[in-house]
Amino acid sequence: MDIGLANDALQPSLHNEEIANGISLRERVSPRYVVKATSRPATAYTADFFFASDISGVLWFAVGDFAGHGLRAAIFMAFIQEELERLIRSCSSSDPAEIVASLDSALRDVIPFNRFATLVVGRAFPDGSMGIVNAGHCYPFVIHGDGSLNLICSRGPVVGLAPSPAWHQQSLRLSAGDRLIVYTDGIVEAESEEGLDFGTERLYSLIRTLPHEEVLDGVMDAVRQFVDGPQVDDMTLFVLRAE
Repeated sequence: MDIGLANDALQPSLHNEEIANGISLRERVSPRYVVKATSRPATAYTADFFFASDISGVLWFAVGDFAGHGLRAAIFMAFIQEELERLIRSCSSSDPAEIVASLDSALRDVIPFNRFATLVVGRAFPDGSMGIVNAGHCYPFVIHGDGSLNLICSRGPVVGLAPSPAWHQQSLRLSAGDRLIVYTDGIVEAESEEGLDFGTERLYSLIRTLPHEEVLDGVMDAVRQFVDGPQVDDMTLFVLRAE
């Protein structure tokens, strides 16, 4: 089963209510893992995406954010997601670092100078082992069943910009009840009227306390209340839970 936000928001017919509600998915994408994900664009065009697909018993997933806003940024992100999915399907025996390197090469002649994307790409095996590559993105984190939190602090360069990029896979293992959280910076950089960021600590604390079934709406509603004004950046939250 595949799930993802494939930049359907390229359609300019999106209404304000649809933009506010965003796109949410709650699916069991493999026997071992359940994915909950939501993306709420700031305008009719989103530069965020998420993706998850079970390929021969291995769960591949990705979350990305293209630098910029509007239709042009959304078009480039749509290309990035399409190319990433093609690479994963055609080279599923490769590790995530090799996939990201291939994606970077494909982007060199496509995206404009001084534009780039940040990504987290990973694959999860049925035994709970997992490999993750972070290309300039916000640090993912794991909330364990006992409430403890581990940051995944390994991070390489963004894609499409660095002259000689290199990425390395970080390995981890999820036990039953553990949750991997990946998000875009629109959540933690959302500003209140006083100029304060929502911030990572507030996000960590909130996800720890929210029931798993309420985590998507709970986080997005909390950010909306914190800002109490117009949304200025796309926001995506991706939660992978081991069963």
